[in-house]
Amino acid sequence: KARRDMGDNAVLNFSVSRVEANNEERAATEIGRTEVTYSDFYTSTLSGGMQMQFDHHTVRWATELSTTIFTGSHELKVGAGYDHVALDEEWMVQTPDGRPGLLYRDDEAFWRSITLLNDFDISHRLPSFFLQDSWRPFDRLRVNAGLRWDGIYIVNPEGDVVQSINDGYQPRAGLTYRLDEGGSQKIYGSYGRFYEQIPMIASSWFFGDFYQVDEYYDQNPLPDFNVDPTGGWVFDNAALSSDNLKGQYVDEFTLGYEREVGTSWKAGIRGIHRDLGEAIENSFTPDGLVTLGNPGRGRLDYLADPVRRYSALELSLENTMGRKLHMAAYYV
Repeated sequence: KARRDMGDNAVLNFSVSRVEANNEERAATEIGRTEVTYSDFYTSTLSGGMQMQFDHHTVRWATELSTTIFTGSHELKVGAGYDHVALDEEWMVQTPDGRPGLLYRDDEAFWRSITLLNDFDISHRLPSFFLQDSWRPFDRLRVNAGLRWDGIYIVNPEGDVVQSINDGYQPRAGLTYRLDEGGSQKIYGSYGRFYEQIPMIASSWFFGDFYQVDEYYDQNPLPDFNVDPTGGWVFDNAALSSDNLKGQYVDEFTLGYEREVGTSWKAGIRGIHRDLGEAIENSFTPDGLVTLGNPGRGRLDYLADPVRRYSALELSLENTMGRKLHMAAYYV
């Protein structure tokens, strides 16, 4: 991080960070490495090996540049950020001798096997811009307002953008009002829209070099799978990209009251409501294709609009004991 004072009324801030993570999951025994994972839901038994093996290598760079300007009763902040997340992944659900890695028995005479292979590189480019103002019209009232924009660009190993989401405009507002001159009581409220990033694991499934075959049987194909399947399904992600994909976001409303109790205690109550405004999902279209979209619109207009609501009442009690100890308790 770096900070520079620009005279008496402005501050310039810059930050850059890098996070690298490696995650490997493999079977530890010979049986685990060579045998099919068999889940028999009809008899409630589990046997075989561990054929869900993968290597994930992720590198994330994050940068942000912002300036804060102080002008009388206003505190104006403007800035931009850029994150770059790269994933190198190998994912295999298959035995070393080429048999399907997973076998499920769902009913007395119905088995289904899964073979899955995925080996690729993919990255996310995540630019952002924000502008916010904190205004104190008089001593006991502070009003905050701002606008943030986030973009998502999913890039394949050749450097081509295979999916973009550009509608990430997020208005936010809030206010705090002190009920007395001493500041021992206050009420506050806020509204904000928050866009969610697409997880890298989802991009690997949607846009990677992904191969999955499901096959169905009317008898147990173990151990050699020398049984002809009665049907099956091959996953094809070539049609997943969507020109009109909307970002997934949540609208949040809060309203609260807080007051000091004695010289070191603080008690509060806060109401929270969150409402899912848009969702991203993959689904079968009526003509049998797998596609990516927003339920209730576009390619997925045959699905119902997504609904997810969260409402809570939060009680809090905090105490500051000297300079080194702070205690807090919450009940939701």
